[in-house]
Amino acid sequence: MNEAQMKEKFLNDLKSGGKNPNFDHYINNMGKMDVSLAQDITCEKCDCNRFTMFNYLKKIPEISSPSGKPVIIPIQAFSCSECNHVNKDFLLQQGV
Repeated sequence: MNEAQMKEKFLNDLKSGGKNPNFDHYINNMGKMDVSLAQDITCEKCDCNRFTMFNYLKKIPEISSPSGKPVIIPIQAFSCSECNHVNKDFLLQQGV
């Protein structure tokens, strides 16, 4: 099973309340990743590999809010610890 199929299976199992045995298999195998194969992520601007977490604040207008009232939500992202640049990939993943 490739990664996309595993992710789809996980989401389907999650929707079903995790009653499918594949859900447990996915959860149990999440911790078995080989971290030695991981690559450093560096700043696009200065090549630093240290980042600081921060929050964007987004306002959902009353017309789109389930409560009918405006809602402010925090969205986590990362900025470079050296130059404060935010990589494009960090923005795209969060929909910011």
